[in-house]
Amino acid sequence: MRPRLYTIPASADFITTFADALLNNHILESWPRADDPLSLAEGTILLPTQRAARALAETLSTKLGGGAILPRITPLGDVDEAEDALLIAESAFGEDFEELPAITETERRLVLAKLIQKWSDQVRDAIKIEGPRNALERAFTTDEGGFRVASSTADTLALATALGRLIDTLAIHDVQWSQVHKLVPTDHDEYWDISRKFLSIAAELWPQHCDEKRYMDAALRRHRVLNKEAQRLAREKPAAPLIAAG
Repeated sequence: MRPRLYTIPASADFITTFADALLNNHILESWPRADDPLSLAEGTILLPTQRAARALAETLSTKLGGGAILPRITPLGDVDEAEDALLIAESAFGEDFEELPAITETERRLVLAKLIQKWSDQVRDAIKIEGPRNALERAFTTDEGGFRVASSTADTLALATALGRLIDTLAIHDVQWSQVHKLVPTDHDEYWDISRKFLSIAAELWPQHCDEKRYMDAALRRHRVLNKEAQRLAREKPAAPLIAAG
């Protein structure tokens, strides 16, 4: 079955338009089969979120009169649910993959917040002991618009959230931290030195923590799971219909 690519106008209701196109065989001419009401259950539909998956299931059920067996509808944003639905086959994983469960977002934020607080205290103590020696340090300690460390629990948690997002972005796009450092122009060395030390929390301390606790970031785990599933599909070329939407 050759791959096909379709687009839905931004002005159209995505779920309704997709459901109509699916049921009218505008996406796949041979599926679902009009003479076989059970054929819809043969396929798999991948959607980006649980919300979209629920909406599609409700829309298809309504359009089919509530008595149809729906296809497997899996949200890619929730790998655990995908695995529970047996979308990700065991053959796609190495023997030790399941030894690395995903850390929850809340736990990661709290751990990063503790690491950030230690970094913040070290920077503040260093300036207090040595005194502001240059324009950067004077701005750091006196200028309201200067580069500032976390001064409250809310600041620390906000930085932890932002750092977590950066960790996820780099992991998903397979970008190494060494590549990030190369992006900074040399005329910002002093500012970047502080930022570099801050980013070392994510580049060095956080990976060490994950190795010790034997877990991994949820986004990285999802990225690896989906890559392995894509490799499995390319290798095995299953005959059952598979549609990725969204």
